[in-house]
Amino acid sequence: MKARRARIAVRTGFTRLTLRAARFRGVTCTNILCAVVAGRHLRETDPRYRASVYLSDFNSLDEATARDIARVWAAVPAWVDAVVAGRPYASIDMLTARAAELAKGWGPDELGQALSQHPRIGEKAEGAGAEATASRREQSTMTDADPAVVAAIAAGNAAYERRFDRVFLIRAAGRTPDQILGELQRRLANDDDAEVAEACAQLAEIALLRLRGAIDGDDRIDREGRTS
Repeated sequence: MKARRARIAVRTGFTRLTLRAARFRGVTCTNILCAVVAGRHLRETDPRYRASVYLSDFNSLDEATARDIARVWAAVPAWVDAVVAGRPYASIDMLTARAAELAKGWGPDELGQALSQHPRIGEKAEGAGAEATASRREQSTMTDADPAVVAAIAAGNAAYERRFDRVFLIRAAGRTPDQILGELQRRLANDDDAEVAEACAQLAEIALLRLRGAIDGDDRIDREGRTS
C-alpha cells in the first residue's frame, strides 16, 4: 500500500514538535499527534522524566520512582537503595552529604556496575533517556574539540581499555578536551589499585553533580516566577 506522507507541526508551550508520518490503514495523523502530545505530557508530569524535582517531592515519591531518579546519578544498586532509604532529607545539602558518604565505600564492583551508563569520552550517548541526556550534557565541550585532540582521546581510550579492561571514566563537566586528554594520559601510568580509587572518585563527582542538577530547593517558585 502506498503511503501518503503528512507533515504536522505542533506548538506545545515553548517546544515545536515536527512530525512526519506515513498514513496507513487504521493509523491516522490525529492518532499519532495525540500520542506525541501525550508523551510530552508524561515527560512534564512524571518525575522520572522531568529534568528536576523538588526535594519535598523526592522525599514523598514511592520507592520505585525514587530509585529510578537516583539510578541516573549512579547505577550502583546498593547505593541507590541506601540513598532512597535515607529519606526524608531536610535539605539538598543533607541529601548530598549522605550520598557522598555512601559513595566513600565504592570499589571495583560498584565501578563495574555503574560504567554501563557511561559512554566513552568523545562518543555521543544514544537514546532519549535521562542517563543519555546527562552524558551528552556533561560531554558538551567535546562537540567543538580540535580533531587532533579528539583523535588523541580516542587512542587514549583504546590504550586505557587494554590496560585496565574497562572504559575510562572522568567528570567531563567543567573540563576542556585538552584537560580530559591530560588526565587520561596521566592516569594510564596508575597501578590497578590507584586507578580504581581515581575512577571511583570521578564516579562520585559525577553522581553528586547529577544529584545537584536533578533536585530543586523547596521555594516552590514556578517557571513564571510566582511562589505557589
